Amino acid sequence: AVVSTQSTGDDTDLQQRVERQQVLVSGLKEHETLYEHIFVLGEGLVSLCSPTAGVPINEKLESIQEQWENLKMHCVQEQENLKGTVDNMVEIKSKIDFYQEWMDDVTKECGELNSELPEDLGKSDEDAAGTSSRLDKLLSWYHRTKR
Repeated sequence: AVVSTQSTGDDTDLQQRVERQQVLVSGLKEHETLYEHIFVLGEGLVSLCSPTAGVPINEKLESIQEQWENLKMHCVQEQENLKGTVDNMVEIKSKIDFYQEWMDDVTKECGELNSELPEDLGKSDEDAAGTSSRLDKLLSWYHRTKR
């Protein structure tokens, strides 16, 4: 979920990481039954072997099981990391968009106030009173829009 319509290199990198993670998760799910089948067959094979002949098979099965569990654990950790990164990116983009909109409003309001100022500003007391009124108007607007 990307807040801003502007895309950056960070967006693309993050999207690629998310896509790779999805491929990994679907691959794990897809191969889960194959892994279980191999493990059941291996245990069956060990039970048919003599105790000494079954040891290397059993060691290999334990190694496969450990690697499988490590891969699943890595997948879960990476998914959590990506979720945190995506959440942070969305929050940052939301703040950037908010402040960009606020800056646009401030720029517009200042431009409108500037166009109302007389060219010979400050040359008379009347101008000073008008300027003070405009500044009060700007401060009032600022306090209303400050979120």
